[in-house]
Amino acid sequence: MREERSTALVDVINGVPFAAGFLPGRSVVALVHHVHKTQWKLIYPGPKGHLGWFLESWLAPRSARRHRVVTVSEASRRDLVQLGYRDERITVVRNSAPGPCQRDAGPAKDPMRLVVLARLVPHKQVHHALLTVQQLAPGFPALTLDVVGDGWSRSALEAMARDLGIDERVNFHGQVTEAEKERVLDHAALMLMPSAKEGWGLVVTEAGQHAVPSIGYRSSGGLKESIRDGVTGWLVDSLEELVLTTASALRDPAEVSRRGHAAKAYAAELEGSDRVGEFETVLRSEFTGRRR
Repeated sequence: MREERSTALVDVINGVPFAAGFLPGRSVVALVHHVHKTQWKLIYPGPKGHLGWFLESWLAPRSARRHRVVTVSEASRRDLVQLGYRDERITVVRNSAPGPCQRDAGPAKDPMRLVVLARLVPHKQVHHALLTVQQLAPGFPALTLDVVGDGWSRSALEAMARDLGIDERVNFHGQVTEAEKERVLDHAALMLMPSAKEGWGLVVTEAGQHAVPSIGYRSSGGLKESIRDGVTGWLVDSLEELVLTTASALRDPAEVSRRGHAAKAYAAELEGSDRVGEFETVLRSEFTGRRR
């Protein structure tokens, strides 16, 4: 007797869909971290961006209409519903860090050390972190910034740091090992998260594992859930507010420590949930529905 085998396709819609949902008789789950309307405008402001947004906003919802959809935050769910995805077919499975931090207690924090953990691409807006350092440098002589990550914007950001006169304060680490990333986070006091759009913001959770609170933009969407404003970090509404909030935090290391410990507790809470099991449940539900 042959063992029955099943296959479920996961269509990862990262801006442009593979349109697997149009395949007849197949079990398909669409995975969407966030809607890319902001990114299309920032990266491809011309015809390419208009085409990309058409594919994401018109074709993708129609290809997934008969199938289950997984996203990572309630903010992304709302964006998807606005595009025409069926709300009752969407399941939120939040991001969580891959595992607990290997060390219960790292070395002492440097209260003047900021960190950015991101791909160096335009929509991550790492230049806002550079401008923050440049504006705060006169009042905080020991202020430094670690930029962990790589991408096509790196050379432009390095040039910007030189033009702003802060190149000696900014360390561009590039792509690093997990051990090196943990070492940098161990020493950091605050993470700046000036991204224009996030579905969740996994790096916020990773920083939280090291008791590093984050400052991010409320308008990004998912950061309103990965950062508990006033508890595990700060949400701000503009570059000016990012600068002012960073300055206020640097002047109050006790408050940074308090929110850092809360961020670590929140990260542990996320680690303790069964995200893989939640995703598997969606896959099984889609497969069962196809077989009926």
